[in-house]
Amino acid sequence: MRASQPIFIIGSYRSATSALTWAIGQHPNIFPLEETNFLGRLSADLGIQYKLGSERGARTFLSSAGISRSEYYGSFGRCVDEMVVSARSRVLARVRESSAGQEVSQNVQLHMRQDEPKLRWIDGTPENSFFVLPLRLMFPGAKFIFILRHPAEVARSLAHFDSIGGKKYSEAEACQVWTGLVRSSALAERAFGEGVVLRVSYEEIKNNPEETVRRCLAFVGEEAADACKLPLRERINSSVIPHEALRADRGDKSREASQALALYESIVSGEFAQKLSPFGAFRRLVESAAQYQHTFDPATIGEMQRRKRAAESENRRLKIELRDARRGLLVSPVTLARRLKSQFGRVFSGKRGEFSGT
Repeated sequence: MRASQPIFIIGSYRSATSALTWAIGQHPNIFPLEETNFLGRLSADLGIQYKLGSERGARTFLSSAGISRSEYYGSFGRCVDEMVVSARSRVLARVRESSAGQEVSQNVQLHMRQDEPKLRWIDGTPENSFFVLPLRLMFPGAKFIFILRHPAEVARSLAHFDSIGGKKYSEAEACQVWTGLVRSSALAERAFGEGVVLRVSYEEIKNNPEETVRRCLAFVGEEAADACKLPLRERINSSVIPHEALRADRGDKSREASQALALYESIVSGEFAQKLSPFGAFRRLVESAAQYQHTFDPATIGEMQRRKRAAESENRRLKIELRDARRGLLVSPVTLARRLKSQFGRVFSGKRGEFSGT
């Protein structure tokens, strides 16, 4: 059976993840995918389902069959790999149909020649940065390429993301997103090492694209191919802001911007790796996966729904009490006195406007 060896491009949005995906995807043995979006979450959700299928020992199938976690994940990985590889012809047919009569760039193709094997595939979904650990369980032979771009440049690009149909981000929002994706990628790099995760900088892709692609192909075990240079002749990403815009001494930076800058400097300087052992990084990835699984576990969801129903019921009760209290202000003194007597054991004299004991 052919071992699945997909390639994942990880890192922040607006870091040339798409450009590098399509560049590597011009290789005769690598098929470029549109962003999958579902695959990372699927890999994480498998952990939840494995727990359901094994937590009652011999009374649940996975335990009774002796199916280990790695075997379980690997089975789904092979299914996904087979689905992607077998779908190539359908993807090609749809692309030809949709692009009929339109001008298509010759630098970016799904197939340069029809006889290309394209037995591997590459996915450039940035959110996969959060799911490197479960993706590794699904695809033990997978390789990850981590693109690191300065947060100032990403923030500037995301600030104008609405001009191409995306969301417009504030500086704080953009830096928060950058920090989450990049920290997860850096943890994976530290946990799994340079044999599994290769880091390249955005500047390398922009200033020396041919050498960068050659290095990436060597990392994933493929020979250099001239066609991989072609997509990088296209405009990569011109949304650039000077790094000084988020410089360390700028007084009006948001807290999120300060955190992003500190993380960037620690990764580039090597401090991030020095302060965190591979085991420590791996443990953080495990904790993150456990937190995800807890959040989306059916038992957790059920408890949250129960609490929601209880809160809604309490809200309705308080609204009724408030309504009744407002109505009480409009009743006659005699009626009010009767209500107070029934509730507090006191009599209110409507004539004199004072309480008297019973």
